Amino acid sequence: MNTSLLLLTFLLLTSIAEAKDVQLFNPEIFGQPTANAIKLLNDKKPDEIEPYMVTTDIKCGKYHAASVFYRGKVSFSEIRGSLNKIYKNHENLKLLKESTFAVWRNMDKRFAIQLSKEDENVYRVIYIEFLQSKELFESMMKANGADIKAMEALDEDDCKEPVKNLK
Repeated sequence: MNTSLLLLTFLLLTSIAEAKDVQLFNPEIFGQPTANAIKLLNDKKPDEIEPYMVTTDIKCGKYHAASVFYRGKVSFSEIRGSLNKIYKNHENLKLLKESTFAVWRNMDKRFAIQLSKEDENVYRVIYIEFLQSKELFESMMKANGADIKAMEALDEDDCKEPVKNLK
């Protein structure tokens, strides 16, 4: 019994000691104009694993979302552990599918994170700003089968500056 307990403790400590952290995305870029210099990733600590690719989504000349890809040297649980060091209070455990899918919603900073397993050795972390109310409304209408022609009335160009009254 004591030997089993000692062996179990040793195995747990070994797995904790070997757990790797990953370099995470910097969500402070959301809403920043593409003309500004930005820092895509948080500062890398010496023992962190870098992503192999980062892509950003731009809408109306501002950063709106990003995908961060990790492969090979890191596992789902290690990426999730790194995210939980910052966002643990925002994780939606009801949506957690161990080793394949996890979601966090940071209501204060208005963005969500999704971790998913893309294939055998690739994990993708998506960071996305919450939709504006018009976009959310359109998405809900489309999901409920609304007539696309009826929605054209809502189809204004969100990127245009409002016209000022010229008097």
